[in-house]
Amino acid sequence: MMADLAWHADYLKQLSDQKIPVLWRPLHEIDGGWFWWTCAKDAKITAEPWKITFNYLVNTRGFHNMLWVYSAGIETANPTSSTIDQASVNWCKTYYPGA
Repeated sequence: MMADLAWHADYLKQLSDQKIPVLWRPLHEIDGGWFWWTCAKDAKITAEPWKITFNYLVNTRGFHNMLWVYSAGIETANPTSSTIDQASVNWCKTYYPGA
């Protein structure tokens, strides 16, 4: 993981040097369960790769041109009404890695 992250960071450095903002969406659909990073038994395990990535890119490499995007994989709205499915919202909150 760290080797891949370093490879991407080298490219991101070019954008940072040019002061180009980046929408960064690591672990997209973090709570979906269909990717390797979702651990349904322990959401803390799921958040750990996000935190490692953040620490490396921001604290180690010094990038400050990135907007970190948390993207949930489960719909929280009923398409036939304006109600929100609270159980889905709570599921998504379980995987939120923190501000």
